[in-house]
Amino acid sequence: MEGLEFNVSTLLQQVVGESADYEVAVDEALDLDGIIARLITGPVRLTRTNFGILAHATLDARLGLECDRCLDPYEARVKVDFSEEYLPVIDVSTGRPVQSERADETFLISPNHIVDLTEATRQHILLSVPMHRLCREDCQGLCPTCGVNRNTRSCSCVEETESPLSALAVLLEESKP
Repeated sequence: MEGLEFNVSTLLQQVVGESADYEVAVDEALDLDGIIARLITGPVRLTRTNFGILAHATLDARLGLECDRCLDPYEARVKVDFSEEYLPVIDVSTGRPVQSERADETFLISPNHIVDLTEATRQHILLSVPMHRLCREDCQGLCPTCGVNRNTRSCSCVEETESPLSALAVLLEESKP
């Protein structure tokens, strides 16, 4: 995804502590394992470290979600704030491969010296998706009998008030002196 990729060849030649600031504005959709994120925006700071590049991003995204109660689609806004380290695979000065013991623990800078924040963004947005997805707090959901969306229509179904635990309530009443 082009808006989340940054060429860091110049930054890799700088002294430790140098940084570059960018503004992300991605209009295209990003598929997050079935959840679609779009309009990803926000600032990114790339800082030269003694090992590679530290990327710090504060991004806003709009997610296309489905309400857990009424099953209607809705849009939610999330904000993620993360820092991830990227290690080079090619030395920018010599062009030789770089060996790192930490390569399995972190993200890698491509052989073309590109830092791609797509995977880090995907992971952090997925972590920010609400566990209980509601289109609104007072969502009435679907009728368990006829399946009508109670937010848009009312139904004449009689709600079953007996619960599976009602037998325990009877026993509790019987045990009272």
